[in-house]
Amino acid sequence: MSERLVKCVICGKEFTTNRTNAKYCGDECRNKGRRSKRKEWEKKTGYTIKQCEKMRKKRESIKAEKNTREMEKEKEKRKQKEINEKRNRTRLLNDKICLLTESYNQGNPLDGMILAKMLYGNKNSEYWEAFKRYEMQQADVTGDKCTTNVNGIPVTDKNFSLSVCISIEELGSIFIKKSIH
Repeated sequence: MSERLVKCVICGKEFTTNRTNAKYCGDECRNKGRRSKRKEWEKKTGYTIKQCEKMRKKRESIKAEKNTREMEKEKEKRKQKEINEKRNRTRLLNDKICLLTESYNQGNPLDGMILAKMLYGNKNSEYWEAFKRYEMQQADVTGDKCTTNVNGIPVTDKNFSLSVCISIEELGSIFIKKSIH
């Protein structure tokens, strides 16, 4: 092949080449030609608009995934906080139960009532047994000549706690009355 003189399609400068398909005088004009051709193709096919839309959707998807992950992390933090709070409440409750039990065992029937109410509610014989002890102790300490009745049952009754539980079940309520002798 022989050298031939060709005019650059970008800058118009003449250059010599051995190639039959040469259009550009150098790298700079070749790059400009590629960019120009690319822009024509993008305009013709709508590629830029499609690419922008595709990238926008991708950004939205990434943002949604990030928000979902953040929400899941926040949910997990709240769940862990609830678990820790529940553990703390359980520890405090256990500590309180231990203190009340110790106090009750040392002869404080009021703490026995509180303990029984915490554990069983006031419809349980444990509670009413502690109530009986408390009332009897109060009468001894103060020297009062009064009798406490629950639903008409005196605390001095041999089966007081069981009788009170049965009466609560039957009446659906609790009436406490103190009588002075």
